[in-house]
Amino acid sequence: MTAELSSRIHTAAVTALAFVCTYVLAFYWNLDRPFWAGFTVFVISLPSIGQTLQKGVLRMFGTIAGAVAALVLLGLFAQERMLLLSVLSLYLCLMLYLMLTSVYYGYAFFISCIVTLIICLMAVHEPQDAFHLSVYRVEETLLGIGVYTVVTLVFSPRTSIKSLYRGVQDLMAGHKALFVMNEGAGAEGQMSRMYTQYVGMREILDKVGQLVPAVQLETYQVYRYREHWERAVRCSAELLELQRRWMGTLVAMKDLDMASLFPHFESRVAELGKLFDRLDALGKEGSPGGSSKPEDVQPLAFDESVFEKLGSTRKGLAFSAVKLFEEQTAHCRELLMLAGFLLHGGPMPELKPSASKKALSVIKPEQYAYMSQMFVIFWVATLCWILLNPPGLESIAFLELTIVLGLIGIMTGEDKPLRQVLIFALGIGCTGLAYTFIYPLVSNLGEFIVMMGVSGFFITFAFPRKEQNFTKQAFMLPWLSIGNFTNLPTYDFGQLLVGSFTLLFGISIVSLVHYALFMPNTEALFLQRQKAFFRSSEALLLHLRACREQRRGSLFRLRMLFRLHRTRFLAEEIGILAKKLPVTFVKPELVRVFSTEVQDMVSSMQGLYARLRSVDSDLLCPSQPGTARVSLVEAPLKDRLESMEAVVRSMIDGLRESARAEKGPDAPAGGQVVQDLLVSCAGIMKSLSNTLDLMRSLPVEVDSRNKF
Repeated sequence: MTAELSSRIHTAAVTALAFVCTYVLAFYWNLDRPFWAGFTVFVISLPSIGQTLQKGVLRMFGTIAGAVAALVLLGLFAQERMLLLSVLSLYLCLMLYLMLTSVYYGYAFFISCIVTLIICLMAVHEPQDAFHLSVYRVEETLLGIGVYTVVTLVFSPRTSIKSLYRGVQDLMAGHKALFVMNEGAGAEGQMSRMYTQYVGMREILDKVGQLVPAVQLETYQVYRYREHWERAVRCSAELLELQRRWMGTLVAMKDLDMASLFPHFESRVAELGKLFDRLDALGKEGSPGGSSKPEDVQPLAFDESVFEKLGSTRKGLAFSAVKLFEEQTAHCRELLMLAGFLLHGGPMPELKPSASKKALSVIKPEQYAYMSQMFVIFWVATLCWILLNPPGLESIAFLELTIVLGLIGIMTGEDKPLRQVLIFALGIGCTGLAYTFIYPLVSNLGEFIVMMGVSGFFITFAFPRKEQNFTKQAFMLPWLSIGNFTNLPTYDFGQLLVGSFTLLFGISIVSLVHYALFMPNTEALFLQRQKAFFRSSEALLLHLRACREQRRGSLFRLRMLFRLHRTRFLAEEIGILAKKLPVTFVKPELVRVFSTEVQDMVSSMQGLYARLRSVDSDLLCPSQPGTARVSLVEAPLKDRLESMEAVVRSMIDGLRESARAEKGPDAPAGGQVVQDLLVSCAGIMKSLSNTLDLMRSLPVEVDSRNKF
């Protein structure tokens, strides 16, 4: 028996035992809706005690917050049904927004969303029952959490500490592997291999980031130094992004003689490679402790005589390479100290504030998509309920279940309409068979315990992975809701038919809304967003070149805020669409590299604007000496990209002239400002250069296709 199979059997057995105990206690205490407690057991069933406690605590607080919110809404709007539904729809959208914004507490907002919805809708006809419904929901959720926690502690006190250590060790080895790949950055197919490694490390980072808050509930050592663990994860994420940008810069400079441009280039890279070797060694079992201080790495510097012979584009790339090398070295040294302390008990390092700033974004494409989907699903279901009054377990049950199914689809990431319907139909079919042929044979509590234990074991064992959450809930929800098992057993075949029709009708509405409104032609939408992004980037460049007097105006700052948000929103939307494009449309590795380059371009523009806000001068204004006035054009995509390159080139030339003119006692400070601006411009130039190369292999708008 393999370790994975043994773990699945063990987890399924523990879940089945907790599931049965929950129902027995719910029957003994004569609780109103035992399936709420049973549903909680299934949801918090996770591989380790820390993950279970974390999800259970979030579910508890989410349930309490949702119950309180429902009582407040009913207290204010119980007499105005349409007003109540309107406020409830806005509340659901707000909770979804917070769910997608919060890193650690998103699940609590999701549960608050569902609990508020259920209590409000169940109390629409009888508001006086709202308090009792809230109390029942909270106590049955707490019952499910408590029973599963106790059963897990007694029979399966497994921790995730080894998974956390293994994840950090994999990150150390991954950084070294990515660094080694830089040696052949310009080789055929090397870029796609490096991007595959990068994507794999992003997945490991996400896993480790989720484990840290769970393991701190299991182990005091992790709880005590949780800030160091969190900083190590952030430092690794920042180093990974620096490595990605570094390899992008090397690819853009592949036609240059790096040894002439950067004296001692090979030796400097070799020194940095030693730091990555130490990272790799720290990630291996039996490695010596990280007690020694990381070696110093000399900065990368270019030869001025060779540098002056380069064009503006290559000069910008050279500045970018110097800055990226310096930042990689600093992050690698910091990660070495943190890993040595956390994994091998080395000296405790001093925590440094993160140098990276959170991207400016009011709302992201994913948040906008989910909120708009939920809003439309809510009102389509509400209108169907009002106008058609479809049959259900109760009239309001149709509306409740339809919206809950929509929320489940959003939370689990299941966005294929036909698959949603087929999976729920299969779950309802299995429920119908069990309810028709097995449940009538149950005549006492012992037989009921066996039936529920077997069903709990099967559902948990069959769907163990995170990506199977939607399928797991498609089997679980019909069995618990249609069966409606209480301590007064009743067999009602009519209830089975009506409940099945309600669920199928609800999931069909969810899928139809999603298919009709939120499944556009992905290829066409990608091309539209591609064109819109570069048009928005053009306008953003014009804003960045504004003179000092213009930058001081409030209207200009508002326009700048809008343009930054618009450009970043389009870049992130391109990244989402890139994952959905069919292979027949474009090679996946090409479009993914393109999506990361456009996001780098936005980040560099945002960094440039942040530095300009702290400078009371006209360094980039076209009226300055040495800064050419280059007009942007409304033209095919190739001409637009080349025009943007010309604009950035003029910025770099103007900054170089300013750097040469820096004299006097304030020269060092002023020189540093110019250097920072040059680095940002270099980042934009790097992204533009790589994007221009990529666009020759990517599909573009019809009117631009013949230009590449």
